[in-house]
Amino acid sequence: MTDGRQQLHFRWLFDTAKRWGKQIPLEHVWFGTILGPDRKPLKSRDGTPIKLVDLLEEAKDRAKKILLEKRPDLTGTSLEAKAELLGIASLKYADQMPGRNLDYVFTWEKLLAFDGNTAPYILNAYVRSRSILRKAGVTTPPHHPTLLEEAAEEELSRQLLRFADVVELAAHDRRPHHLCGYLFETAGMFHRFFEACPVLQAKTPALQQSRLTLTGITGDVLREGLELLGIPTLEEM
Repeated sequence: MTDGRQQLHFRWLFDTAKRWGKQIPLEHVWFGTILGPDRKPLKSRDGTPIKLVDLLEEAKDRAKKILLEKRPDLTGTSLEAKAELLGIASLKYADQMPGRNLDYVFTWEKLLAFDGNTAPYILNAYVRSRSILRKAGVTTPPHHPTLLEEAAEEELSRQLLRFADVVELAAHDRRPHHLCGYLFETAGMFHRFFEACPVLQAKTPALQQSRLTLTGITGDVLREGLELLGIPTLEEM
């Protein structure tokens, strides 16, 4: 696995192996280039390649500032842990979200945004799902029959059924952006479901249980999908 500039090298290498009679299946899984705002390969201010350790540290620092704007009450180890998770999650997601063979422009503002196709947006949907369950006094996501009274409920239910197929597609094609796109769509559908379909204030106990089930399954799918991308979740933002 390297960037696309190594394609010719690996074509020659694999061809040489075949000419030697080696029948080992080989595949060059190549990816695009990370570009700076100037649309040139990303480098530090002095023109040298950026070290990963420095990138991770800056991600954590920037995430900490954003969290403090939203949660001034966060302090100490809780703030540090959440900032580290959010910063690194944002980097991992941004690197897997575009089509694997595409170049993409790296900007901190877009990468750490809480709206759009980003890790914070999806993590926020997961956190909301767990918050609803806690408020309902539910420790284990329920699995009751679902009553699909609203369009948003049906849309979300159909989306959840696609999860296994999307995972299989992403693995088969070696293209995690399929899973990223699915998680982004699922998070958006869950936010629409939350706005259109009261969960804790549902009209009947049966409807409440149904919506709690949808909420729980959505959280499970978001968590499992993020974990497949190497991204852990958090229960509170």
